[in-house]
Formats: sequence, C-alpha cells, structure tokens
Amino acid sequence: MRRAVRLYVSASADLEAERDLIGRLVAGMPVTLGWQIGRAPLPGHERDEVTVHVAPHDCDLYIFMLGRDITAPAGIEWDAAHEVQHPILALLKNVPRTPAGLVFQRLGIGEWTVYSTQAEFERIVRAWLVRQLLDGQDRFGLVLSEVEALIALASRLAREIESAPAPAGDAERSAGGAGVILATHSTD
Repeated sequence: MRRAVRLYVSASADLEAERDLIGRLVAGMPVTLGWQIGRAPLPGHERDEVTVHVAPHDCDLYIFMLGRDITAPAGIEWDAAHEVQHPILALLKNVPRTPAGLVFQRLGIGEWTVYSTQAEFERIVRAWLVRQLLDGQDRFGLVLSEVEALIALASRLAREIESAPAPAGDAERSAGGAGVILATHSTD
C-alpha cells in the first residue's frame, strides 16, 4: 500500500534557504508519493498541525543541518532521531561556528557530510533521498516505473558527483517550512 513519506528537517536558524530547498528537491523526485515535511517552528511561531504529526519520533527520514550555531529545539530533535534510529542525513555547512556550534559539531563527529556550495548541498540531499526511497521501496509502495526512474537518477547523480570538484575546506565526509507535498497522479 502506498503512503506518504514523512521527512523531518532540523536546521540552525541561518539555514532557512537550505531548508526551503529541501522542499523543492523532494517535489522533484521522480515518484508520485505524497510527502509530509515537518520541522520545528521558527522562534515566535506556534507549532502547526503538520509539525505536530511529523515530529522526529513519527517520521521515516530525518535531515539535520548545522550552520553557524545550534539553538533549541535542534539538539532535542537530534537526540530523538538517534533514539529511534531513523535514517539520518547530518549536514554540516562549511562556515565558521560559534562556540556552541563547535561543541555540537564534535558530538556528531563521523556523521557529518560537509558542504560548501548550494550545488554540493543539492547533490548530497538528492542522492540521499534517492537512496532512501530505493531502500524503502516496499515500505513506500513504489511501482516499477518509479524504481526504474530512481535508479536512472541515482546513476546520473553518481556521475555528477564523480565529476564534481572536491569540496574546499574541511575534508570531513560521511554518510522549507513544514508542509505536505501531494502526488499529482498515480502510476498504478
């Protein structure tokens, strides 16, 4: 049975552009699945209904992004995602960090995937999303045409990554607002 993919995105406040870009990358996936994208509300905003239903304990995939600083509730979300062992993409933007940001960075040693440019960010996130969809194809109810499209996209992304220049700076590598993206048509 097909169901929406539940993705939770935690990010430091300086990474709103990247958070928004994730929504566009999700919408560009070659699948007709619906997506629920949750996030903690911005300071001064109340939790909306989607966020309440797609908390780190109630999601399929989790993306964490650290920029200059770490602020609440990101640390709690990080712990919650690790506690339930969700697939996690931990992204570290190659920027100077505050002392608190540096301490948090050390907590995730070995988990961070470092990026410097928007193009690197897009390649990393898109490749991770494709891999997660293929790994969970039975759970998400993907049909053959979607699996084939994802495999073709994965192949293209692998070629792009191979031909991309090495990231500048830190060589450490490893593994939008809340909303719902609905499928526009069915391939069943």
